[in-house]
Amino acid sequence: MKEGLQIVEWYLISIFSVLVILLNMVIDKKLRKKLDIQKSKFFDRYKRKHPIQTWGESLLMILMVAGTGYFGFMKQGSLDSEVYFLLFFIVFGSFRAAMEWIFARETKEHIFTVTSIISCFAVLVFVIGIKM
Repeated sequence: MKEGLQIVEWYLISIFSVLVILLNMVIDKKLRKKLDIQKSKFFDRYKRKHPIQTWGESLLMILMVAGTGYFGFMKQGSLDSEVYFLLFFIVFGSFRAAMEWIFARETKEHIFTVTSIISCFAVLVFVIGIKM
């Protein structure tokens, strides 16, 4: 019985995540049009803006890998993997948005990073709501 509920949870989380991603894409497109911001090339969008960003993102990645090992294998039941990864993406995205705002404000890419963080937060709230 419990296994069936887990499958339903995964379906609900997956469907909600896809809907949030699609909504985020529509919002990004409308914001780009409204603010008259050209869409940058895919890899240009993710270039680091400053050496601090390189070090900070590298440290966050190391913490994510270490945390995956800790929460996934050593502390079973303490933090669901979905919640852990969503929290990681929110922290990582927040750091990236701050770096974009501080060092490349004129590109206005931080606006789109913030919309992605909000989308990730919406999925996190949904996941926590389902898990309770």
